Amino acid sequence: MGVDSISEFDFEGGLRRLDDITQQIEEGETTLARSLELYKEGVAVAADCAAALNGIEAEIMILQQKEGEVVLVPFKGD
Repeated sequence: MGVDSISEFDFEGGLRRLDDITQQIEEGETTLARSLELYKEGVAVAADCAAALNGIEAEIMILQQKEGEVVLVPFKGD
């Protein structure tokens, strides 16, 4: 799938799809081949969700007080 920007990807929709995929695989009523297809799709959707989160994290700004002034600085996650 590949995500270039958050506007191209519905994060919540991706999470719902991952939930659907997980349920289908856990039910055990799909063929092995179908389970593999679902797994591959799930990996791709998970990667897109992670990319979307990374993009959002890069945009988050933190208010800091520096030398008596409030300034915006980029978020640096752990």
